[in-house]
Amino acid sequence: MAKKDKEASGPQMEKCKDNASRVPSAVILVVDDDPLQRKIIQTILSDEGYRAYEVSSAEEALIAAQTLNPHVVLTDLRMHKMDGMKLMEKLRSEKDAPEVIIMSAFGTPYMIEELLKKGAFSFMEKPLEKNRMLHHINSALEIATKMKPTAERAKGDQRAADVLPSGTIAGIAS
Repeated sequence: MAKKDKEASGPQMEKCKDNASRVPSAVILVVDDDPLQRKIIQTILSDEGYRAYEVSSAEEALIAAQTLNPHVVLTDLRMHKMDGMKLMEKLRSEKDAPEVIIMSAFGTPYMIEELLKKGAFSFMEKPLEKNRMLHHINSALEIATKMKPTAERAKGDQRAADVLPSGTIAGIAS
């Protein structure tokens, strides 16, 4: 691959491609209105071999989910306009719904119980600890891959590869 082509495809996508054989169909969508938090999580997941993408809002996540068909969505709870709970409810109402992990610095026992009752796979308190986050994601992937065979994901994976040049999904109209 020419150096120019490598630069155009983005370094995170290159790492993801290099490690893709480890977890070939694991598509994870990270949703957080904090750009630094979002990028850190996306980079960690890409370095672990996942096809990780990031968006900055719940509205963008709904659009991206149609293209990516993710196995897992890792979303912040508190965001502008639509919060993580509403995003989860909308995603979980779709056919082939992804597992949803909610994260927040503001979790109360009552709120966490409500999130789990409404369909969240799990809740993680911010700041996130890398190994704990990976454990939650791997556990969610075990469920997601049992529920959604890899063949069904191939179309979403191919669409993502065709449309999305890097780990960041930018320019999605809200």
